[in-house]
Amino acid sequence: MKITPELLKKYASHQCSEQEKEIIEQWLNETNQTEEEEEIPTSDFLEEKMWGTIKETIVAEPEKKANIFQKTTPWAIAASIALLIGLGIFKKSFSNADNPEKILVCKTLVREMKNITLSDGTVVHLNANSTLKIPEKFASNNRKIFLEGEAYFEVAKDSLRPFTIQTKKSETTVLGTKFNLSAYTKEPTTLTLDEGKVSFKDKKNKTKSLIILPNEQVVLDDDSLVKTTVNTKYYKGWMNNTLYFTNESFLEIANKIERIYGVTIHIKKHQLKNQIYKGEFENPEIGNLLDDLSFVLKFRYEIKGNDIIIY
Repeated sequence: MKITPELLKKYASHQCSEQEKEIIEQWLNETNQTEEEEEIPTSDFLEEKMWGTIKETIVAEPEKKANIFQKTTPWAIAASIALLIGLGIFKKSFSNADNPEKILVCKTLVREMKNITLSDGTVVHLNANSTLKIPEKFASNNRKIFLEGEAYFEVAKDSLRPFTIQTKKSETTVLGTKFNLSAYTKEPTTLTLDEGKVSFKDKKNKTKSLIILPNEQVVLDDDSLVKTTVNTKYYKGWMNNTLYFTNESFLEIANKIERIYGVTIHIKKHQLKNQIYKGEFENPEIGNLLDDLSFVLKFRYEIKGNDIIIY
């Protein structure tokens, strides 16, 4: 029997048959899984159910003496599944008759960051609301990964295997370097280079690759590809919980606030959308951030749950 999201949901809701329950618990206790697991998406429902199972079992289970040979308890099993869900890391096998490739998927939530070291020694700092897909083991002639969201890369040098990052809109190829790549769905794709040299191209239009050098930035927005010189610190401040706005319109700022804090902003004062703002905030709470912005840009705001009305 294959382990699926639906089967785990049944287990979390105490709806499994004895046979299904036994299979799931055996799967969790195995150290070397041979079965191909399909990718299990992050699910608030499933995570809540699993932690509910943990709490119920802890309350119901009497205190026992420690025994290192004791079989895994139900609450530990529930915790294992919930931990997997919380981390958002699951394996998925993509069928290939000659070379099946196991892909690891890492996801981050709102205001969550993760540091990931890849099998080649590359270090990836993954920003919030992002997804990184990487092979369990890189091929002998290349290193390919997929990013949706934002990450800062410290790519290990390997002259024989180029490192390629695919996003929905772009492709970046390097040999060994440090750079920030932002590829959120509703925002322009932006690459900012700290060290080394990278090749960047628009996947849709198949344009000639641009070579990006240190302190340069390339922005892909719709069909335009623009390269400029920048101060790179403004584009990696998120790693230190510092938020920079560099002569951005309030509409762009609002989009960032929505993504960072998981809120929806309704701008009733339409002339505000094109106003330009420049500022720096260290680990700001959303209320303090809005207070400062409203004072400078002359607006009022109201917070209703996850909705922010600006007028």
